[in-house]
Amino acid sequence: MAVGEPLKTVSLWALGAALTLLSAQTAAQPDFRKAESAFTQARRLEQANQLAEALQRYSEAIRHAPDFGAAYRHRGRIRAQLGQTAEALADFNAAIRLQPDDAEAYHLRADLLLRTNEPEKALKDYEQALSLKRERIEIYTSRAAAYSMLRQHRRAAEEYSRAIKLRLDRADLYQERGLALQKAQAYQEAIEDFTRAIEYKPGYAEAFLERGYTYGQLGEFTKAIQDFTKAIELDAKVARAWGLRGEAYRRIQDYEKAVADLSKAIELDPQNPDVYLARGSAYVQLRELEKALADREKAVQLKPDYAEAYIARGGSYHLLGIHEKGLADRTEAIRLKPGLPEAWHARGSAYFLLGQYEKAVEDLKEAIRLNPNLVEAAEVLQQAQEALARAQGTVASAQTTPASPAESAAPAAEKAASANQPAVATSATAAPAAPGSPAASPLSGSNPSLAGESPQLAPKGSSLQADGSTPSSPAPTAPPPPSAAGPLSPAVSAERMKSAAEGLHRQARKFLESGDYGKAVELLTQVVTVNPEHALAWNALGFSKMKQKDYEGARAALDTAIRLNPTYSNAYRNRAALRKLMGDAEGAASDAAKAAQFLK
Repeated sequence: MAVGEPLKTVSLWALGAALTLLSAQTAAQPDFRKAESAFTQARRLEQANQLAEALQRYSEAIRHAPDFGAAYRHRGRIRAQLGQTAEALADFNAAIRLQPDDAEAYHLRADLLLRTNEPEKALKDYEQALSLKRERIEIYTSRAAAYSMLRQHRRAAEEYSRAIKLRLDRADLYQERGLALQKAQAYQEAIEDFTRAIEYKPGYAEAFLERGYTYGQLGEFTKAIQDFTKAIELDAKVARAWGLRGEAYRRIQDYEKAVADLSKAIELDPQNPDVYLARGSAYVQLRELEKALADREKAVQLKPDYAEAYIARGGSYHLLGIHEKGLADRTEAIRLKPGLPEAWHARGSAYFLLGQYEKAVEDLKEAIRLNPNLVEAAEVLQQAQEALARAQGTVASAQTTPASPAESAAPAAEKAASANQPAVATSATAAPAAPGSPAASPLSGSNPSLAGESPQLAPKGSSLQADGSTPSSPAPTAPPPPSAAGPLSPAVSAERMKSAAEGLHRQARKFLESGDYGKAVELLTQVVTVNPEHALAWNALGFSKMKQKDYEGARAALDTAIRLNPTYSNAYRNRAALRKLMGDAEGAASDAAKAAQFLK
């Protein structure tokens, strides 16, 4: 037996090791019964919104069954709700690894990725969820949100369209698609969607508000005011509605009502610097310059790094004759936002008014370099270069456009003080520019959007004198009847006809700037009949007809403007926009290049 003892000892050791291993394996075996019980309890707790307790039970279910994919998905959802982003993502990853066909897990992970600003990854997961037959309105609306984050607003609208097909009567889906179309600058389509939202939900204040805002983009301020008024009737506590209606009143030059509405907006939201800037601009028009300065100072106080507020306050200082402070504010705006062309334009225009032509030329060239489409800066630059040439004893003029009170021959102070908000930078063929309309506010300051998350109301220029007053626009004067001494000589009669045409031209431009394109076309047609060589009027007529979608008429007018003045940058720019609308991409690019060339 001595020989067998070692064998027996070894066998017992081996048996003990085997039992230990078996015990460990037994302990590691999933207990599906306990896991299912914990999971059921967790579901009840989750439905009762007892999230912390539910989280513990889902974790318990996972301990009992480590491959329980649904438990990971549910735990991830709770962790996402509790802000435990990294842990939630790990749970969704585990759920998808364990169950690759879990459409809901892909959906939840996509939602989490969207919240963490990863729209591209989110779109892939949403696509996977849809491929697994999980067609849900929420997936389409979330995909729309992802495309909006990527600034692909037309794609976002398409996703809302897919959601609408699943539920045709949901007002909120039309509202959201309208917002996407608004951001895509498809304003007429957006208006149709807001109208549909109102049809399904007549008391939808937000839909009235956004439709009014979109009308403003088209320059239809009367309709905008009607919608803002309805939005206010439905909910008078929304500051944005008061602010936008006040801005619309300002655009139609009803400054008293503008101040009243903007004051109400400030009462409801006293921390919004944009509303102070808007009211300040209205005060300038009312010649209440001290009040305008106070509002602009408040805007700077509320947002000390707001370059546009410094441009506006600088405008008030200049209007009050405090030029040193005005220049300091424009310089601060440039320091805060050196890539803002309106800041360079504003300071350059101020230098121009103060007779510092070399500095004016330098600043205005930088403004145009940053935004070649800043037509107003180019016009002031032209005047500054001419003034500099005269000061140096030479006669130099790079401007071949015929002189006109509406454009190149306007008094420098009036032109440099003319608008109340910065131009929106666009590509040369992206959108037509109102011919000769101010692009920035050199002296009176800027008026940024009242609503930070959405586009501004369509810009409308308004001229200011250096003292802040509104220049008068002479009514058109008809040629006088023959005097008792006999008929006027042909030369005098022609001169008076041209004078009458200029009066009509100025009046037409006011209608154009207010968005009344029908009246503008009527008056401009009279102008070019009286004076067929009036390139500026032909350009304005082409622009107005383009806004009316009379593309053939617009093309003929713009062609005439360019024939009369082959270096007319603004006319080329408008024809580029027209060609793009007519589907002539190559021609649009050619005209855009010429517009940029002749701005230099």
